[in-house]
Amino acid sequence: MARKVLFLAALRLIQNDPVIAKWYHAKAKPDAKLKTVVGLLRKLAKALWYVARGEKFDATRLVTV
Repeated sequence: MARKVLFLAALRLIQNDPVIAKWYHAKAKPDAKLKTVVGLLRKLAKALWYVARGEKFDATRLVTV
């Protein structure tokens, strides 16, 4: 269930966050787009740890464009 929620959150970030969208389009290869989404999912899981400890979510710290 947690993976499903993180997956949907990753897709939403790709659609709505310009920093994440730019990173995704630069990184994603046509034959391995799902692999890039799972990579973002992993980054979100790591970021969730810091958000739970009180830090503010910042997409620029999540990926390097």
